[in-house]
Amino acid sequence: MEAITNALEDFRTAFNDQEPVVRDGLLILLALVVIIIFQRLARRFLIAFLKQLAKRSSRQWDDIVLSVVDRPLRLLVVALSLLAVQTIVGIEGSLHELFEALTYSLTILAALMLLYQLGDKVTRTPNTLRAVTALR
Repeated sequence: MEAITNALEDFRTAFNDQEPVVRDGLLILLALVVIIIFQRLARRFLIAFLKQLAKRSSRQWDDIVLSVVDRPLRLLVVALSLLAVQTIVGIEGSLHELFEALTYSLTILAALMLLYQLGDKVTRTPNTLRAVTALR
């Protein structure tokens, strides 16, 4: 554990020794790389796992949820990636405020997008609404 802590501290020090513009550019580039890696992992493992679970079920609602979860999941992965980069690197100053605002905004946007798309799918036809909610 101490080796990981020392490696992270060396990583932070390497970024802090740079000029502010160069450092911020490198941090943004690092954030983009982390986002791409996390998105690929989420799509490969999480979505595949959810699809396997949906195949086992005979219920209709899990298929509906799975059909709309992709886009909100992408936004959530971006938000979590920004949070991870911010935490690992120890970003400070105005770039910290930017990362924090983007993280909150993307998380809220992902939740709203998921709710909107679920509502659209469920209420598209009365039969779908009845099948999912059991309301008549």
